[in-house]
Amino acid sequence: MLHAQFNPGRTYAVRLRQARMRRGWALHELVARSGGKVSIMALSKYEHAIMAPSEEVFESLCKALELPPEFFSKELSRHDYTAFYSSPLAIVHFGTAEQRYAAEEYFARHAELDDLMGMPEAKPLWKGVEGVNVYSRTDDCADEARQAIGLGKGPIDSMVALLERLGILVWLYDAPETFEGSAGTCGPRLVVVLNKSLPRGTLRMRAAMELAHIVWEKGFAEFSLKEWPSLCGKLARSLLMPGEDFREMLGARRRHVAMQEIRALAGYYGVTGEAVIARAVDLECLAESTAMRMRLAWIKSVKESDEMESLYAEEPRRFELLLRRAMAEKLIPEEKILELAEGLVPKLNEQEVLK
Repeated sequence: MLHAQFNPGRTYAVRLRQARMRRGWALHELVARSGGKVSIMALSKYEHAIMAPSEEVFESLCKALELPPEFFSKELSRHDYTAFYSSPLAIVHFGTAEQRYAAEEYFARHAELDDLMGMPEAKPLWKGVEGVNVYSRTDDCADEARQAIGLGKGPIDSMVALLERLGILVWLYDAPETFEGSAGTCGPRLVVVLNKSLPRGTLRMRAAMELAHIVWEKGFAEFSLKEWPSLCGKLARSLLMPGEDFREMLGARRRHVAMQEIRALAGYYGVTGEAVIARAVDLECLAESTAMRMRLAWIKSVKESDEMESLYAEEPRRFELLLRRAMAEKLIPEEKILELAEGLVPKLNEQEVLK
């Protein structure tokens, strides 16, 4: 298990890193904007509280970041700014430490808003039947999970919204394409990071995979880490494309499926064509040898259409809506609302954001 830690006691270091990341600047960009009064090595040491800047350097950083000196001594959230991710293969591609710190900052502010609004702790998620082999009975597990969380047998309108309804804090982050998603915790809360630049179908599948990892984590104990991504993928496909419904639409075991059928199923479930083909193999509707040829044909000749992508909205709203409720009902001071929103909800005062 990999850890990304953030020490809340070093207020200046935390705020300096916050201010830079909110603007999307790399270390060298802040160095350039500060008029060359600080080196990259020195700036890195400031952000890790190894040393403090001189008064002259501090003034140049305030000017470059367009922030008053008071910002760097503002009280931090009482949350520990620690997120540890339980998907080791995913976090390897999560990118730089700055990206991890940015995720922790979002989750800590979300958790603080929950506390200020008196939100109850999330209920324990359904964990399935003890002793069940999740690999051989993925469809049974997915059916039980759908029943437990109140889903029918059809498509899931929004995986991100489902995660949020289950009390999981979700952040869609514009990350490099090598990162797809990861799950973990921030204090007592479950969290999920997803790459918002992914195609919609891939993003939905990744969200389902992270939910599968959280829900069935104990069931993975008998498998090696290398098998976890494959297992999560199979569980995610079972959750997004229920077996009975999928078989009825696709039909019995076949030697070939037309691309139009694959495209129609992908649009219906809001996933990629590759996921549909893999699901057909899971259910033994297609032989693996046939599926391999179909995957190659799909990749060469088909791109996910804008029409399919528009069917399912996958934007997290809970953080924004809680802020708006707090502002409308004056439940917490306006200064605190704006502090929590800073850099995360830039158009908080514009009503059209709710549309």
